[in-house]
This record gives sequence, C-alpha cells and structure tokens, in this order.
Amino acid sequence: MDKITPDQVKAWSVGTPDDWAMEAFKLSKRDVYGDPPLSRFEPQHLDKDYVERATNDVALQLSRAGVRLASVLNKPLSSTKGAAPSTPTTTTAIPTKPNDNLTTQTSGGIDQFQSEAEAKVYCRTGTVVWANLRSSVYHFAGYPSYGNTKRGAYMCEVDATRQGMHAAKAEQHPLAAVKATFLSNDLTARSSDTAFKVGLLSHRKRTPRRTSRQVAVGPMLSKKSAPL
Repeated sequence: MDKITPDQVKAWSVGTPDDWAMEAFKLSKRDVYGDPPLSRFEPQHLDKDYVERATNDVALQLSRAGVRLASVLNKPLSSTKGAAPSTPTTTTAIPTKPNDNLTTQTSGGIDQFQSEAEAKVYCRTGTVVWANLRSSVYHFAGYPSYGNTKRGAYMCEVDATRQGMHAAKAEQHPLAAVKATFLSNDLTARSSDTAFKVGLLSHRKRTPRRTSRQVAVGPMLSKKSAPL
C-alpha cells in the first residue's frame, strides 16, 4: 500500500472501537458475502473483480487498523507524560453542528472518502469520481464540479454505479479520451500504410517488365546480323 497521508490519519482516527467494528462488518457483508451472493449449497466461483475488490478491502482495513491502534495507544501516553496526578473532573460534551460534507453520515459511507488520496488507495487502478450525494450524479477529474459540490464524496466509479449513480451527461470519461487518441493514431497509421501500398502498385504499373523471351531472343538477333 502507498504511504498513508496526514488526511487519512485524521479521518481514520475519528470514532470508537465499536464504530470501527461496525464499519468492518458492513464492508465484509457487502463485498465478501454480498457480491456475488455466496451460497453454502453450491460451489462459488470468485471472479477477477471479486479478488481485486477483496485485495483492496484488506489493504485498506490493515492500514486503518494500524492508524487506529496508534491513536488508541497515544492518547493515554500523551495525557500522562510529564503531568502531575490530578483529580478527575466531569465535563459536559458540547454538541457540534453536523458537517454537511462528512460522508460517514450517509448510508453506504464505507466506500465514500473525504480525500482523493484515500479514494485512490482504495480504488487502485479504478477510476476515482466525485459523487454528488444529493443528485446521485458523479463527476470526473478535470471538470469544475469535481470535488466542489456541497454534499459529496470521492468514490470508485464502480461503487458509485452500483449504488445507482450515473455520470454527468456533459462530461467525457477519461478512458474514452484515451481510446479516441488510440483510434486516431491507429487510423493515421492505417492511412499511411494504404498510401504506401497504392504508390507501390502505381510504380509497378508504370515500369515495363523485361520478359525471359526478350532476354533469350536478343543475343540470337544480334548474332544473325553480325557480318560473316
């Protein structure tokens, strides 16, 4: 897995062990047992997509576990280091205004990320999109709405599609641009090859061929015309 960023450390350290356990449970329920649906009565074939998704899940969960374990250990150590014993005090938690941009407050937020870097780690070779969680429309990198809608999250395109979202109509898929460039280059190469073949054929038609009969008769005619 790539290097863990400070944004990922901050995002993964939020919550309690119970929250993290439920997060792992939902992830396994969706990816391990739910797609494809497993059966205990019939053999199950695990395709390439399943293996790739499982590999991404394992890498992501191991990274989250390391960050969260360090966070749990650092809290008591940092609070007791160099501090004099004190009597415990009771504090009242002040409710904070919900952040409209936090994806953990939406259903299916396990595969939704607050940072593009975190989404790229999870998606690996897949396309990362910005999903507008209100309109169910996702946007590609390079377009104005990418990462800029009020309520949204970075997601893998395959996960966004699975949740019923669709791409913005006015935006072109990054792979489509690559494919168009490839086809254009291929067409240019084919055109050049065709022009070369046509030119070669035209050259052959203009150049007279010397037959074997002409080669054989030539010396004979010159021999008869020689003086005795």
